[in-house]
Amino acid sequence: MAEPTNWSLAGSGIYVRYSVAGPHMHFHHGAVIRDFSGSQITVNEVPALGTLASVTLAIVPDSGSTTFTLYLPHVNLPAPPALPAAVPVTTEGVTANHHTSIAPQTLHGQLDFYTVTSLRGTAN
Repeated sequence: MAEPTNWSLAGSGIYVRYSVAGPHMHFHHGAVIRDFSGSQITVNEVPALGTLASVTLAIVPDSGSTTFTLYLPHVNLPAPPALPAAVPVTTEGVTANHHTSIAPQTLHGQLDFYTVTSLRGTAN
């Protein structure tokens, strides 16, 4: 069996393309269109979840940052010559708002807030 190297996913106005080579990620949500590559993408293998690919969408000094994490599930592709052009996948993308401050002692309570988006598309 082979593992996918390219993913194309969409849901709730978010469009994401991810390539293992590089790696590379294209993110599009409303007016935010960003391309990331190499060290701009943090990739973590989590045996219970698959691969997590994270990027920083925005940083506001003394206020916080916004990140997006794409959950890439384990997928087995048929070996050549039966390799299909793409197989359907369903997964999640998590947008996280992280609150920070120049005076961290003034921040109280929850500092990270998450929005989970269901994504559907293909992997090949």
